[in-house]
Amino acid sequence: FDVKLKLNNTPFLINLYENFIDQYSSDASDRTHITKLVNIEENVIKRVDKDTKKLIDEWNIERENLFLDIIKQAFIYGYCTCQEINNETKVIRSDSK
Repeated sequence: FDVKLKLNNTPFLINLYENFIDQYSSDASDRTHITKLVNIEENVIKRVDKDTKKLIDEWNIERENLFLDIIKQAFIYGYCTCQEINNETKVIRSDSK
């Protein structure tokens, strides 16, 4: 089941996805984890040279892009799964009549 949809022409789905991300990032336990990660990263950066800092920045950008892609794919997969379940239950309901 390969879910690689384009969100360009689906404003409702884009809005739904953005709300999903906003809710996820506003969770208190997630903020606690994020704060801890930021503190650890700041401590690491204090201890490394300029070239290593640049590598860490590049790594962070790529990591964030990867996580956003993973989250987007998971969201789309969940949405498509929900649609398929709705379609299949409609068939089951119509068959049982």
